[in-house]
Amino acid sequence: MVESLSKYGQKSIVSHYAPYPFALMEKSPGGLSSAFLHEVQNSKSVVFLTTDEVDGLWGGSQIITADVNNSDIWESDLPLYWFGLGCWQWLHPNAHTDTAGDPEAVRMMIEMDSKCAPGSLERLLQYCEAYAPSSALSERFNECYNRVLDLVVPGSIMNWQDYFFIPSMLKHADRLRSLGIFQTFHLHTTVPSSLARSAFGRDLLKAMSVVDVVYLHTDEYIRRAEQQLVSLGCNVPVLKRFDLGINHEGLEEGLLLANRNNYATTVLSCARYSQEQRDLIDEIYRTQKTVPHRFIDIDRVDPVKGTATVVRAIKKFLEERSAAGESLEEMKEKYRFFFIQDYLRKPAHPQNLQTGIYGRFLRDLFEQVMERYPGIVFISDALDSEARLLIPSLLLNAHGITGGAQDGLNLAIMENLYVNRGEDTTIICGDGNGFAIHTKTLNLAPYGFFPRAGDVEAFTQAIHEAVILQSRGDGTLLRKKAPLVNHVLRRRDSIIVDC
Repeated sequence: MVESLSKYGQKSIVSHYAPYPFALMEKSPGGLSSAFLHEVQNSKSVVFLTTDEVDGLWGGSQIITADVNNSDIWESDLPLYWFGLGCWQWLHPNAHTDTAGDPEAVRMMIEMDSKCAPGSLERLLQYCEAYAPSSALSERFNECYNRVLDLVVPGSIMNWQDYFFIPSMLKHADRLRSLGIFQTFHLHTTVPSSLARSAFGRDLLKAMSVVDVVYLHTDEYIRRAEQQLVSLGCNVPVLKRFDLGINHEGLEEGLLLANRNNYATTVLSCARYSQEQRDLIDEIYRTQKTVPHRFIDIDRVDPVKGTATVVRAIKKFLEERSAAGESLEEMKEKYRFFFIQDYLRKPAHPQNLQTGIYGRFLRDLFEQVMERYPGIVFISDALDSEARLLIPSLLLNAHGITGGAQDGLNLAIMENLYVNRGEDTTIICGDGNGFAIHTKTLNLAPYGFFPRAGDVEAFTQAIHEAVILQSRGDGTLLRKKAPLVNHVLRRRDSIIVDC
């Protein structure tokens, strides 16, 4: 970083934290930006938000909001942009093909008039071109930031968060560089090898090429990005691995504040929670001491998460237990499967491929399994920020499970490993996400279950094996997962300026 800054007249970084103003272009004050809170505070940075909150302070840092008064994008178009134009069907094109194991996405496009083969990447991209929002919507969204971009202090460090700001990066990066502003970019998701084959993917790669440092989740993603940047003839910036970890202290605090004995008074006394949410939370706590084999999946509705594969595997597992002679009542005494899924009941936009079309399919799939095996599978939309303090204790004594098709690091799986580090449980994680890729790179795959993403049979077998090993009651899973627990990363407060 010292060498890179020197060309802008900066001589050195003299402390652990950025000595210059630090501008963070984030879409919200919560979420991933909270992982940077400590550094944000110490850097006295300016945080730019995409919400219509008034200018002020958040976490001791100055907030300057986007200009929302002169654009109706905030009234009606933002949900379509946020989860439509920047939606995962372009960023992760392979997540909608048979190779990733979600053939229902292929069926979504059956009625489309196309000469491309069903399930092919070409057909998907044709679908996106036909139904995605206009690129003008992206331009309008980014124009809301013209005011805040003008306030970035010359000679400072600036970070772009995720792919929402691609048009602004392409438009303003050179001007910002001329002001001696050192620019970094964090991408919080996968980098498919087919990124250069779509228009959105090419724009994303070009945006990477105009900043100084790009952070990606795995060495494999770095390799894919570099190869595709070279193939497009783009500048290759410094590419670094971004080891986003979990907040160990926050998890410990959650375990102290909420548990099966007090949750009803600490959180669920609030009337805003749906009956479905209450039922799921009640059942999780009720079964912590009474049902031996419990699994929990915390994700958002998104094909890259591979949740449909998990649901199908659960259905197949229960069918096989039934065929082996277990009655419904016996299965109720032994198994529970819990799903907390963001946008499950409240899609961001009904026409959005991610939470709208795919979300409807996923809800139908859940309901089919729940109707056939009542009292075994429970689902709920995501919990709000206040109820999230329950998450650590909800994870207790439950196997973590996720489809892991092509998502980023899947922090929920790491949180499960940490919270259950003393429990005889395990994780089942599809081999396509960042955590699984890291694990395989470090030769740690034998210490958990990492079935091939999209392979229903492999997931079913993993569930069977987890149940068998846990049934021994001798701590086999606890001993087996110990190296994985040691691999769980602690949240790093210096990642933004660690370049």
